[in-house]
Amino acid sequence: ALSLDPARYPLFVVKTRRWEASKPSVLVTGGVHGYETSGVQGAILFCQTKMVKYEKDFNIAVCPCVSPWGYECVQRWNPACLDPNRHFVEDSRAEECAAVVKLVKELGIEQWCVHLDLHETTDSDATEFMPARAARDGEVHEPEII
Repeated sequence: ALSLDPARYPLFVVKTRRWEASKPSVLVTGGVHGYETSGVQGAILFCQTKMVKYEKDFNIAVCPCVSPWGYECVQRWNPACLDPNRHFVEDSRAEECAAVVKLVKELGIEQWCVHLDLHETTDSDATEFMPARAARDGEVHEPEII
């Protein structure tokens, strides 16, 4: 859970029941950027409708909403103004990323078959994210014209 409000911002993982070291392993993450809501919805839909179909052949771990605060607030960044997608390292300053890195390590998979990180492209990168990043960094935002 996020320390900001553990009861309000829990972190979840959904795993296949028949986890076996001999099977290839798949990691699915959604909601790394909270404003990319289709990643969260897609991860949950996969868990509800398709995951059981593949569990005999794969170990699957799904983190459906990596950044629950960002999802609730429809923000790219976390509450510390960090882009979670740039902070997947041990002892990360982005606690949601540190939690995913810890989970992956604890699962003990030597080599993951694939990691599906569910993002979406929105117009809000140009209208929301880039101006906000410039403001955070004390820079002038120059809109791009194509």
